[in-house]
Amino acid sequence: MLVSKEEHDQENGQWSEEKKKVIVYQKQLQLNYVQMFRKNEVLEAEVEQLTLELESRDMKVC
Repeated sequence: MLVSKEEHDQENGQWSEEKKKVIVYQKQLQLNYVQMFRKNEVLEAEVEQLTLELESRDMKVC
């Protein structure tokens, strides 16, 4: 099946547009992941700090 140059150019343009959308979506996903990762690190540090404070408080009570 032969495709005319116009059809080829049209398909190529459509593919290019879809590729751009995918790249934008992937970049947004990556940004969201990095933000979530950083928030998780902060929360883990807070949990560790609170755990240490509770352990310290429990030691003083005993």
